[in-house]
Amino acid sequence: MNGATLVLVCLGLYLPLFWQMPLWRSEAMYALIPQEMLAAGSWWAPTLNGAPYLDKPHLLYWLQLLSYKLLGVSVWSARVPTLAVTVGEVWLTYLIGRRLVGQKAAWLGGVILLTGIGFFVLHLLILTDHLVTLSLLAALYALLRWEDKPGFRWTALFFLALVAGFLSKGFIGLVFPGLIGLLYAWRLRERRLLRLLLSPGGIMLAAVLLGAWAVATETANPGFLQFQVVNEQIMRFLGRREPADVNSFTIAGFYVFLFIWLMPWTFILPSALYRFWPATRPGREVGAAGRLLLIWAAVILGFFTLSSSRIEYYSLPALPALALVLGWRLQRYLNTPGDRIIPWTLLALGLLGLSLLVLLPYLERICVD
Repeated sequence: MNGATLVLVCLGLYLPLFWQMPLWRSEAMYALIPQEMLAAGSWWAPTLNGAPYLDKPHLLYWLQLLSYKLLGVSVWSARVPTLAVTVGEVWLTYLIGRRLVGQKAAWLGGVILLTGIGFFVLHLLILTDHLVTLSLLAALYALLRWEDKPGFRWTALFFLALVAGFLSKGFIGLVFPGLIGLLYAWRLRERRLLRLLLSPGGIMLAAVLLGAWAVATETANPGFLQFQVVNEQIMRFLGRREPADVNSFTIAGFYVFLFIWLMPWTFILPSALYRFWPATRPGREVGAAGRLLLIWAAVILGFFTLSSSRIEYYSLPALPALALVLGWRLQRYLNTPGDRIIPWTLLALGLLGLSLLVLLPYLERICVD
C-alpha cells in the first residue's frame, strides 16, 4: 500500500476516458483560449474568439499552451495538464495523510478520494479549481515538512505553492493555505510555524514573482489588475460581480452537492468526524497534528458558506482532507470488524437508491437553476 499504486490506479481510471471524451461545457473555452494565445505568439494576453478574456489568471492557460507546444493542438493534449494535476493531487494527499494518519489510512484515503463521485467526475473536466487544490496540497505538505525540519527548500515550496494558487484563481490561492496554516499554528500553540508563514525570504520570493507577473500582465492587458482584484475577487465574493453571469447556489444546495460528491462514502462521514476529533487529542491515536485535516476542511467550507458566490464544485479543495478522515475511519473498521458502521452504511445506500425516485426532481431543479 504505497503512493505508486495510487498513481497507477489513477492513470488506469482516467487515461482511457481522456482519449475519447469530447470537450464539455466550459472546457471548450479553456482549450480555445491557449490555442489563440499560441497562434498569436503571446503568453500574456489571453483572448477568446479574438476578444480579451480577463476572468482568470494565467497558470491554466500556460499549462495548456505548453501542452499544445509539445504535443500539438488536440482535445487530448488539452486534457494532459488536468491529468497531471489529478495525479499530483492524489500523490500529495497520500503524502500528507502518511504523516498525519499513517500509511495504511493514507492509502485508503487516496482510494476514497479516487472513488468518490465528485473527485472522479469533476477531474474529467478542465477546471482552474484543480490547480487551486493542487497548490493548497503542496503548501500544506511543505508546512508539515518544515514543521519536522525547518529549511529553506520547504519555505520556498510553501511560497511557490502560494504563487501557483494565486496564478490559478486569485486571492483564494493565498487565503486558503495562509489561513489554514495560521489556525493550525494557533490550535497547536506552535508559534515557531509563524517563522514559516511570515518568512521575510518567502514573502519576498512570492512578491517578486507576483510583481513581475502583475507588471507583464498589466502591460499586455491595460486594466487587467483592476478587473481581477475588484470585479473577479472582491465583488465576486460579495455576489456583486459584473456581468452577473454566475448563478450562485444556496447554502443548502452547496451542501447537497458536497453530500453527492462524497458518495458512496458520505454516510460514513458523520461517524468518521465524531471519532476522529477525540483521536486528535495530544497523546491519542492520531495526535494533535491530525487537527490540520479538520481545520483544512472547515476553512474551505466556511469560506464558501460565507461567500455570496458559490458553485457546486467549489468544495473541491476540501475533498482530500475529508477523504483522509474517511480513510482513517475505514482503517479502524478493518482493524475492528465488529464495528457495525459499514453494514449500516450499505443499508443506507440501498435506501438512498430507492429515495432517488423522490429526490431526483429536486436535484434536477437545482441543476437547472
